[in-house]
Amino acid sequence: MSSKLYDVLIIGGGPGGLAMASALARQVYTALILDSGVYRNAPTKHMHNVLGFDHVEPSVFRNKAREDLEKRYESIEFKSTTITTVRKTDTGVFEAVDQDGNVYQGKKLGLGTGVRDLVEEQPKGYAECWGKGIFHCLYCHGFEERGAESVGVFAGGMVSSADMLAHVTPMAKRLSQSVIIYTNGDTSLPSTIKTKVHSSKVHYDTRKITSFALIKSDPAVKITFDDGSSKTEGFVVILMLHKQHRLRNRWDWRRR
Repeated sequence: MSSKLYDVLIIGGGPGGLAMASALARQVYTALILDSGVYRNAPTKHMHNVLGFDHVEPSVFRNKAREDLEKRYESIEFKSTTITTVRKTDTGVFEAVDQDGNVYQGKKLGLGTGVRDLVEEQPKGYAECWGKGIFHCLYCHGFEERGAESVGVFAGGMVSSADMLAHVTPMAKRLSQSVIIYTNGDTSLPSTIKTKVHSSKVHYDTRKITSFALIKSDPAVKITFDDGSSKTEGFVVILMLHKQHRLRNRWDWRRR
């Protein structure tokens, strides 16, 4: 067990945890960032929409943030480890235990664990294309691939309703010459979408998708259907469903 009692234990060393540590440091609180090294945006090569860090690798941002904290604020410490359980003791102190059984103590607990995209619930090859040719945010991705002859919008995840498709499709159309909305077997959805999306450059494909494959030379994605045919798109967009990362004993630290 660590003999040091920190003001705050921060679980997660991504942007959320780092921002939390920065604010605490400015008020001279002691904090330990417990970082597993697993990040949601790991599949992507570049990050965008962060001033001063546009089109750089996410690791560059994290490393610079950590460097600034370690250089200026002696009250902030880092530990590379994976926390498996957290509990709140009878004295009100939080105890975090890592995969090796080491125990860390803090008066308060900060969760910067983020979320996990549910890529495994999609057709074959989806996970390999995720963040490379299949994008979830057209502010984060898509600009570099602008001008494609055609791009796909996949009706799944958070983009399974006509309202969400009507929101995403015009964004995709600004980055391409035409858009195909893939309803993945839903033959009734196009008629509903057409009442909300009015464009001759938006087309529909209701065939069931069996797999995705990344074209290695660029971010283009090959879509294969259940009839054996295929179509290559400049990129595919979907607002992916996700789950919050949870500790194994997610309720143990709460007061009952």
